[in-house]
Amino acid sequence: MQSASDNIYDVFVSYRSEDINVVRPVAEHLMANGLRVWFAEYEVLLSGRERFSKAMAHGLSHCSWGICFTNDRYADSEHCQKELQMLLNRGGPDKIVEIRRPNQPLTHSRFPDLRSAKAFEYSSLVEALRDIQSVTQLNTGFSLVEGQAPVDERHFYSNGIRLHLDFGGWNVRRHWFRWFGGGDRRMADYRRSWKGNALYGHLIVGPMDAARAPVTDNSDDRAYYDGL
Repeated sequence: MQSASDNIYDVFVSYRSEDINVVRPVAEHLMANGLRVWFAEYEVLLSGRERFSKAMAHGLSHCSWGICFTNDRYADSEHCQKELQMLLNRGGPDKIVEIRRPNQPLTHSRFPDLRSAKAFEYSSLVEALRDIQSVTQLNTGFSLVEGQAPVDERHFYSNGIRLHLDFGGWNVRRHWFRWFGGGDRRMADYRRSWKGNALYGHLIVGPMDAARAPVTDNSDDRAYYDGL
């Protein structure tokens, strides 16, 4: 069982890569609220491929809570099975929050101990953050995203492609064109304040200078690393 003294991470997020578009906003809101989060998509970029497995094992061995996004795809993944077993071995089901997307039977069939963990159906980002906070008592900041964010939709064109991006809450500092090896690009700087800090965003719209290896929706985190 775990000891509070060796918890480097507040949360370890366990998920199947196909669910990344749901998991990423949850993980990023946890991090933005000051929590120490082990999130594979970021760790795989910070760690060399050969060090990723060690980094994952280190995160699993030094976390207070496991947040598991489960479904039958999750239960079928060898990597997810290992993560879940290590989380159960470390803290038991009482230290796991299960978020079902959707509620499918295979995970509980293979890991009966998980049935006593707190489990919730995923319905929205706000509800997921609220559910996590209700169990862990960590401040997930869900109230900050409950309201409808102001909309500031801006349009960009590049090589005949029209993009629509919402920059609600950001102040546009400047727009300009600049020539790059891959062609001209529309660029912009954005700024906003958050908890007394100044945040800056920089957007480039245009063709890439170098070809990237294709990454499919079915790739796992290691395949994403290879693609990048």
